[in-house]
Amino acid sequence: MPKRNADPASMVYHASFKAFSQDYHQLSLDAKAEYRAAIRTVFGPFFLESWLCWDRQQRMNPHA
Repeated sequence: MPKRNADPASMVYHASFKAFSQDYHQLSLDAKAEYRAAIRTVFGPFFLESWLCWDRQQRMNPHA
């Protein structure tokens, strides 16, 4: 079965991104690298890049 690409606008992904970010920003730099690698392995590179982009946007403008 082909994998579906993540839709960053989806509320399901938004909730996942928010949960990942809350955990991520409490980690050390080494642990952050491992966290990103785990997300890439489990969910794929597109999901990882979508999450990191979303996270950057949230940190720049948390009320958006």
